[in-house]
Amino acid sequence: MKTHSFGRFLKLPLGAPIYLHRTKPPIDVIEASYGGFAPFVTDMLSGPGFGWHIETAVHVLRMVLGGDRFPRFMFSADYPYASIDAARAFLEQVPVTAADRSLIAHGNAEKLVKISAELRLGALAAYLRSKS
Repeated sequence: MKTHSFGRFLKLPLGAPIYLHRTKPPIDVIEASYGGFAPFVTDMLSGPGFGWHIETAVHVLRMVLGGDRFPRFMFSADYPYASIDAARAFLEQVPVTAADRSLIAHGNAEKLVKISAELRLGALAAYLRSKS
């Protein structure tokens, strides 16, 4: 889901799984915060240069301050537009415990979609067989 829809933040039931996808800020915010530059500069600042990240962060803050005290974060990469290797390297250097890194990398997703350890090991074994 985008962080806002038509300029309004969405209210979600607690515990509902969601995917926050970056999006540009509402047009009023773009004009007030990123306007006054050449169109290309405004577009880049309000999007991938800064605005996407701020919009997503604001939505996460709204979730936490609105009562979802322990949102589950999951790892993802913007493949094929971004390198999975670079995303993995980023995850490896994030200053969190090994247990939290494991949850972010795969544990939270496994809990969300109810993947058992046996299923995960079976998928790994099948993958390794395909490579030999």
